[in-house]
Amino acid sequence: SGPFVVGDDGFLRHREDELVVEPVRFGTDEAAVNAFDEGAADLAFVPSSHEGAVSVVVPATVEVHFALRVDRPALESVDARRAVIEAVGRSAVTRNIFGESAFAIGGLEPEPQVCPAPCGGVSPAASPVIDALSVAYVIEPTGRERELAELVVADLQAAGIDAAAVGLDLDDFVEQVSAGAHDLVRTGWLGLFPSADSQLAPFRSTSEDNVSGYASAPFDELAAAARTDGTAMSHHDARQLLEDAAVVLPVARLQIRALVSDRIESITLRSDGSLDVGSLRLVD
Repeated sequence: SGPFVVGDDGFLRHREDELVVEPVRFGTDEAAVNAFDEGAADLAFVPSSHEGAVSVVVPATVEVHFALRVDRPALESVDARRAVIEAVGRSAVTRNIFGESAFAIGGLEPEPQVCPAPCGGVSPAASPVIDALSVAYVIEPTGRERELAELVVADLQAAGIDAAAVGLDLDDFVEQVSAGAHDLVRTGWLGLFPSADSQLAPFRSTSEDNVSGYASAPFDELAAAARTDGTAMSHHDARQLLEDAAVVLPVARLQIRALVSDRIESITLRSDGSLDVGSLRLVD
């Protein structure tokens, strides 16, 4: 839609200035960056391994989480779940796994219940005793999911919480998680646009995607209100309940990073990684 037309060459053109945007396919992000460096491309998305300066950074609507199974014996206690969440150093995990392609998030992290001593003479609460935890993830070709789970496990072990990473193929992962197995389960959120409903829906007690086992009538009511009235307050209150219950360990939000040539004066990339062609302006 918009002021565009397909030219005789098959490319999409802007009707006003006959601007041509030609997509060029490369096998890897690294190959695209090399083409950009050689002047063969004006826009290239960079991989997480890219350490140089970039032209555009846009937060993506993709988040990395671990759901905590509230119905598992080791995590039935809210204090135990809070201890798990507080044990994971998200900034270090995000930096090690995603580099500059993501930033650590803590939007669902519960508030500390006590401050470290000394703090007005108040001693911190004793750490709860937590049985060994299993941290489930899906095996994939890059090995990134394994590394992510192992870093989370390392942080838990450093905090005195026994844990082990369990890698599964997708079918086994779905089957075992659906059956209520494992204590921490690799989850996340992916949306074409930020949506209160899409973030909250997996935690509703009736949701088929509820792998946390969390069930709360007040939360269901607030999530339903966020869906129908779209108010920020309903969304905020529902997220606050998740924070209080320590249901999810948020780790990172991905970023879209791109190189833009000097020929381009202005450009807008959307949070889903697509290009707003109407925003594209070239240097005279």
